[in-house]
Amino acid sequence: LVGRIVEVGSTWSKVMTLVDGDSSVAGLLERTRDNGMVKGTVGLEGDNGMLRMYYLPFDANLTSGDRVVTSGMGGYFQKGLLIGTVLEVDRSTDSGEQYALIKPAVDFQHLENVLVLPLPEEVPEVTE
Repeated sequence: LVGRIVEVGSTWSKVMTLVDGDSSVAGLLERTRDNGMVKGTVGLEGDNGMLRMYYLPFDANLTSGDRVVTSGMGGYFQKGLLIGTVLEVDRSTDSGEQYALIKPAVDFQHLENVLVLPLPEEVPEVTE
């Protein structure tokens, strides 16, 4: 996953990449099925071009190398698109929370081509 289109013109599109400090996407740890929010770090203090996954359960069993994919929540991205892999986990005993440092699956330094996917179709409401 590269990011989200935020502006379009007649022959161009502007993309907010995943690593942008203003970007966030609902993520899912592929192995454990735990949900969290993946946020970019570029432009923020401690910027390292990586991602951070927040709002993880404190007892989530994360390990280095775990794959993070889109969860499909929020309606912007379909479920199962690769976001990246866990590099390290930080468990803060004071707050009872943990976050994971994620290496993006995309090499943003050498990105040349992208595939644009339309927004997922809305699921119709069931009425009785």
